[in-house]
Amino acid sequence: ELSTLGLRQRVNTLHPSPVIRKLQPYQRARIWRYLRDAMGLSYYTEIGTIIANVDNEIGGHLRVKEIYESFEVYKEIANFIVATQRTLQSLQSTTSNTTTTENITYPKVEKIVELACGHGLVGLL
Repeated sequence: ELSTLGLRQRVNTLHPSPVIRKLQPYQRARIWRYLRDAMGLSYYTEIGTIIANVDNEIGGHLRVKEIYESFEVYKEIANFIVATQRTLQSLQSTTSNTTTTENITYPKVEKIVELACGHGLVGLL
């Protein structure tokens, strides 16, 4: 995906200097498409509009690298939570069918605390 956009890169990452406002229309359209695809068609459909408005509000300094990194981290966290919830549900259904007297309950993931983000976008997502 990234290699076809012609964005400035370092050895194996995007260079931090490209900002959304200075991209060519095709590049911006691809980024909006990535945002939509990253969040899914029916979940958080307004994310493209929010990112565009943020970019306008801060004077065009929204960095492409930060957007991609934040969304990729968000997807990893979301996938981890979904997998954890499925595992917990599986464990609960397995323990409810046993004849032991132990009452085992597994807590749901209800809160995530983000500690390692400078701009807070992952936490907002």
